[in-house]
Amino acid sequence: MMIEVRRQKEETLLLWRRFAARLFDFLGYLIPCYLLTARYLVDAKQHSLFILLIEQFVAAALMALIEPFMIHCFKTTPGKALFRLKITDETGGRLSYKMAFKRSFSLWQHALGFGLPFYRLVVLARLYTFRDEHSPRVWEEYAL
Repeated sequence: MMIEVRRQKEETLLLWRRFAARLFDFLGYLIPCYLLTARYLVDAKQHSLFILLIEQFVAAALMALIEPFMIHCFKTTPGKALFRLKITDETGGRLSYKMAFKRSFSLWQHALGFGLPFYRLVVLARLYTFRDEHSPRVWEEYAL
């Protein structure tokens, strides 16, 4: 019984580390988008929720293109490296770019709801509520 509780706590901690790494990576794309928009397109005083949503989609698109390349070349991203996480295949090797892209796209689809503001929260809450340490997430199937 005690071992099972410990295993559940470790799985929950890993889930939060992965979430924090993804958030760190996303902010790494969002902040430059925000700064470039404020500098060249829209005055910071006129910044609106609509513009922030557009910036989020641009940042997500950049991340969708760059993240698979980083995973393929380095097995990690800046956020994952910060939280000491790596993405490998079952032998510990690098994922192909195609596998890394499929994994990233599946993660955006099944875990982050394509970045849609309220849907994203519902999907994340559902994943957290129904987590099971014995079954891989959909996007992890590409790394196994």
